[in-house]
Amino acid sequence: MYLSVEGRSTHPSQMESQNSSLICAICLDRFRIPVTIPCGHTFCQKCIATHWDTKSKSGIGPGCPMCNEEFATRPVLKRNVSMSVLTEAANSTGPCCRESLARGGEATRPMLLCDRHKKPLVYYCRQDKMSVCCECGISECANHDKVLLEAERENQEEQKKVAMNEAAARQAELEERCQKLGESQSQIAAVRNLSDTDLIKVCTLSPSFKRHVSSQESMVLEVPRFKDIPTVVTSNLQDRLNGVTDVLTRVSKLVFEDLEKAVNAAVSADEEGNVPSLGMPAVCSALFAACLSSLLSVSRFTSGTTDRCSLTFDPRTANGHLFLSQEYRKAEHLTSGPRTVPPHEARFDHTWQVLCFQGFTHGQHYWELEVSKPWAYLGVTYETIPRKEKAKRSMVGMNELSWSLQLDEHQLSAWHDGRREIVAGASRHSRIGMLLDYEAGTLTYYGDGQTRLHAFHCAFSRELFPACWIGYAGSDQRYWIRITA
Repeated sequence: MYLSVEGRSTHPSQMESQNSSLICAICLDRFRIPVTIPCGHTFCQKCIATHWDTKSKSGIGPGCPMCNEEFATRPVLKRNVSMSVLTEAANSTGPCCRESLARGGEATRPMLLCDRHKKPLVYYCRQDKMSVCCECGISECANHDKVLLEAERENQEEQKKVAMNEAAARQAELEERCQKLGESQSQIAAVRNLSDTDLIKVCTLSPSFKRHVSSQESMVLEVPRFKDIPTVVTSNLQDRLNGVTDVLTRVSKLVFEDLEKAVNAAVSADEEGNVPSLGMPAVCSALFAACLSSLLSVSRFTSGTTDRCSLTFDPRTANGHLFLSQEYRKAEHLTSGPRTVPPHEARFDHTWQVLCFQGFTHGQHYWELEVSKPWAYLGVTYETIPRKEKAKRSMVGMNELSWSLQLDEHQLSAWHDGRREIVAGASRHSRIGMLLDYEAGTLTYYGDGQTRLHAFHCAFSRELFPACWIGYAGSDQRYWIRITA
């Protein structure tokens, strides 16, 4: 026995006919918050609102997608209480037509009719986003993109599956990244827990150590200040990554301060044939090996065995206060004031700055800059650095997109994301060397006599461009930077 809303017995075929009247002609599903517009047709509130929003973007006023009656103003959508009661009753007595179809023919598919022509709805118009009959398809949707209703249902189901698969893959990727990040945090904690007498296992390809490498022996060097390195890392993902790179920068700085002395002592021990072999955590070995590899890379560049990269300044980026000469290898701050330059989206409008043409996405690159006076910022930046702002944020090193070394008469400073780190040593250098190792994530600075000044550590992710900010003290002295050959 089947009961209708009024409580009378209803044959299954009659119930299916009633259910077909509870189907929205736009989404092809039972009404969700049914609303009736002035012409008398009923749709889901969200469906008709979305339909009108789409039409309004094309300059078409509100109208009925069934009978095409146009309205002077957009009607206020009010819920059809009677239709809501019928829909709720149908939902409580049986599945909708789409659910019946999904079960593979447990029930006969209801025949949906066009309210205007009283003919079966067989097409789905993708432009109007609604189902239409054959006559509507010929008269009103002749030039529109139409597909069969069943094909549209299958397409929507396939899109849902693809979206769910993509979401699952993304979730798996994020979980894997979180796991790797946890492992990195554990390794940092292991470094912090090393005592003053802990040793670092160093695997090297230096000629003086080849005999020990081939026999699986290793040199041991003592670095007594690891416990002084702070390794506090917050739970936020970006803060975690920043914490890791800050720790690596401090570790590199401490290791390089003692590296020359330690290596000399190790070579002396090697010559005497008294080299101990001890095992230590792999993280220490990898860290020290990376530092030593960096030194060897610098040696190759500075000794001339590897060519230096050839750079030229990009005139499209140069601020009006800067004048480029010597085939775009020299940038000078004009004492006479800004010159007239054509506007360009790449130009720094308010910052005394210029970028180079050449960008780097991989490999090792070394270049040197000659500086007239110690008032400049030398570094690298991603292409998306702000260029039109008047704020200090546009300067290289003052944002999260760039890294720089500030040259000053009294003090050297390293800058990233607006954070300053004082650099020890002599403050005046006439020539600055810069070594970028993209894969290793290091940017190292060298002063006069190839003195190592500072090193940044970061996981670079985009193309990097050399950048220079050139200051001016308001005197007749000339301030310039030149790229050496």
